[in-house]
Amino acid sequence: MYFSNLNYCIMMFDLIGVHPEKGYTFKQIFWYLFTLVFWQLTVIYLAILYIVYKEDITIEDVTSSLETFFMTFHGVIKLNLLFYKRKNVRDLLHRMKHFWRADEVENAVERKEHLNQLKFLKRVFIIYNFICICTTISFTCKTFFMEGDYLTFTTYKPEWIPFYALLFYEGIAFVYGVYLPVPGIDMFIVTTFILTKIQFKMLNEEIGRIFSEGSGPNIVDVNTRLKKCADHHVFLLDYVNRINTTFSTGMLGYVAIIVLSMCVEMYIVLSTQTSIVSFIKGAMYIANGLIQYILCYCIPAQAITDEADRTANYTYFNNWHEHLTPSMKTAQIMIISRAQKKTLILAGGFIKVDLEACLKVSRHTSEATILLFPNPNRGRIKARHWRLVPHSNNCIWEKTIKTMVSYAMFIRTIGIRGK
Repeated sequence: MYFSNLNYCIMMFDLIGVHPEKGYTFKQIFWYLFTLVFWQLTVIYLAILYIVYKEDITIEDVTSSLETFFMTFHGVIKLNLLFYKRKNVRDLLHRMKHFWRADEVENAVERKEHLNQLKFLKRVFIIYNFICICTTISFTCKTFFMEGDYLTFTTYKPEWIPFYALLFYEGIAFVYGVYLPVPGIDMFIVTTFILTKIQFKMLNEEIGRIFSEGSGPNIVDVNTRLKKCADHHVFLLDYVNRINTTFSTGMLGYVAIIVLSMCVEMYIVLSTQTSIVSFIKGAMYIANGLIQYILCYCIPAQAITDEADRTANYTYFNNWHEHLTPSMKTAQIMIISRAQKKTLILAGGFIKVDLEACLKVSRHTSEATILLFPNPNRGRIKARHWRLVPHSNNCIWEKTIKTMVSYAMFIRTIGIRGK
């Protein structure tokens, strides 16, 4: 059995045919294809038909359809990530069996601290899952609390399908196509990241104890502990590389989706013609997107990077010079040399996932929104180092050039890893 959070995520994966332990069985492939085609791609197709057949289409109709498209396509990305990276996810789970146990730490204070972190992780898991369930209920049942007939998604309604039949279908589609793959993998990733961070913390504390205590009379025991720490350090660095191999492509797609969807939502919020309901919905989308990105990705990834960077400090800034033995000197050099390389969580292999990248995503998303969707009703809009003043349709090339410049700035500063 794995950590309780992971067991719940695996149960969610099993319902959509991407259980990492069961492999590519007929049942798993069937449920994967059924979820992909019937619960996800069909909704995207209906969202496209909504734009095609809508008479007197407005910008609000377009943005509502884009909301449905981005939300469902987000689920498609997460579902395919779990399906095609099934072996990698299973490998990560199996390697967790080599993690040091927090309840076996000898120091009582440190043991209590690690156990409290695990309890806090469980509480965050419960709160985040509760928010996702409430969001699912609000989407599927909004027609019962608002005037008029509202479907779960903004989609085309064929005349031959009764309204409540389509509402029931879209409610199930939201659960299987959005709730199970998206929060499922988000909670899996945040749990994996925090557990890895705790492992680095336990390793650093053990290294600090060894080098501060010195060799003493029992040199054999010290050498054994040093070898254990050196091996575990190599194991954790390799584990982070495997995390990047498994989730890097999916996180790149997620960053692209979150940026594009936030551009649409920020346009809705900034538009002077937006209704109160659309304004509140757009603001909630932005808040939920930022919370999801920060809570599940940026903060845990930053925690791994920070704790891995402290390994060299724990190794060097101790009383090692007072108890220097050949074995301790060799272990110290090995650990410090490995710890000098920056430990990063990367999206697509080149975009850093940390708090700095989160701030850059938010800033440049705002700039891209202003350049892509200028609002004439707001007069002059300052956009970084220029003023954007859409006087007429003749300025389309000016806006296009500035949009390209904004995207170039975004890619340049989002956090590309230097060589």
